Amino acid sequence: MISAGGGISQSPGTSITVAGLSNLTASGNTISLNQLNNNFGTIQASGTQLTLAEQNNITLHNIAVSSTVNITSADRISITGTYSAANTLLNSGVLAAATLLTTNLTINGNTTSANIQTGGNLSGAAIVNA
Repeated sequence: MISAGGGISQSPGTSITVAGLSNLTASGNTISLNQLNNNFGTIQASGTQLTLAEQNNITLHNIAVSSTVNITSADRISITGTYSAANTLLNSGVLAAATLLTTNLTINGNTTSANIQTGGNLSGAAIVNA
């Protein structure tokens, strides 16, 4: 578990490998772990903004972000547990196989339309407030 009084960031040219759960808490601040050689298992996070890069599969679990979630993965992105963010950008190398499994997916934003698209599976409750 990483809990910071400020933001959580990563130095350029470094990589992070965590096989299990990474619990990231940056209350009122940003989390930016955006080097493409990262290899996370499951991410649980809270803060104002979450930016992650992943070289394999990544699972987002219990995400509470007041602004934007931006995830780039060379493989599958999965969402489990509760999820709340004002804006979400998911960039997956195999989006056709993306799986979104969630009990509570909430996306809030000032948009004229809101779309949830997946070439794989979407199950659970989804609430879009646009």
